Amino acid sequence: MSFSQSTKNELARFLTDTNCCQRSELSALLVFSGSLEMRAGHRPSLVIVTESAAVARKVVKLTRNCLEAQTEIRVRRRERLQKNLSYQVRIIPAAPVGEVLQELALVDSFHRPVWGIPWPLLQADHCQWAFLRGAFLAKGSVTNPEKTYHWEISLEEKYLGEEMIKLVRTLGVNLGLTDRKKGYLLYSKNADEIANLLAGMGAYNAMLALENIRVLKEMRNTVNRQVNCETANLDKTVEAAMRQIAAIRRLESTGGFKRLSPKLRQVAEARLENPTASLKELGELLDPPVDKSTVASRLRRIEQLAKEVRA
Repeated sequence: MSFSQSTKNELARFLTDTNCCQRSELSALLVFSGSLEMRAGHRPSLVIVTESAAVARKVVKLTRNCLEAQTEIRVRRRERLQKNLSYQVRIIPAAPVGEVLQELALVDSFHRPVWGIPWPLLQADHCQWAFLRGAFLAKGSVTNPEKTYHWEISLEEKYLGEEMIKLVRTLGVNLGLTDRKKGYLLYSKNADEIANLLAGMGAYNAMLALENIRVLKEMRNTVNRQVNCETANLDKTVEAAMRQIAAIRRLESTGGFKRLSPKLRQVAEARLENPTASLKELGELLDPPVDKSTVASRLRRIEQLAKEVRA
């Protein structure tokens, strides 16, 4: 099961005790994946389509809790993607459909459609989170954080995306909106924002999984940086040692080595015997021991003498 599917399953199991939040969530499911069905000889009904059995079951629960209505679930196999099943939940209200939609703030008092977000229903922040949860269950997905950080909700209309941005901004979250081939995409690529979104919607297990993966990633990056830094320092040490040894050999071949002072000769011999030692390690090998700045100064002097011999 993908990270996105497990997140949706967790949210589908999450059911608040407050009726206002349940209405907000059901309203979002209708806004993002619902339609009005009119069939000859049948009462008008509302239909919500989803590819998740868990989401379909939640629609049934929300409907029973919020509305006086019957529900039917149809299962269909999608023609192009033979592995995918489509679940159609029909909501058949006891009252006229117009009254039900008005109850969910999807039409006004004159039964005219409310395009966009049903703001009268979303006065409290917990209802706003519930609406976002319903929108995500309808058209959302989240990428496995081990691969990348990406959370999204697909939309057909730009104005709905712009209203969603206003909604989440009141919750302290900033989302981006971009167009794609068929519609628009509301998204975030920020790990902090995604963690806040998951927690706010009620997907606490998914949020904890993201945070755990995030910590592991940061630890790996820190270790890699340290290794790279140590490797770079080692490369510099080896390069400097090779340069110093070449200078000492140059002095040996020209007779200049014998004319070195005892202190310079001592550090030169230590370098020849310990080609991979650091300056600090070389200093500890001398008698008496000296600090690494003194070793560096003596080796620079040896290199300078070797250059003068070449000249």
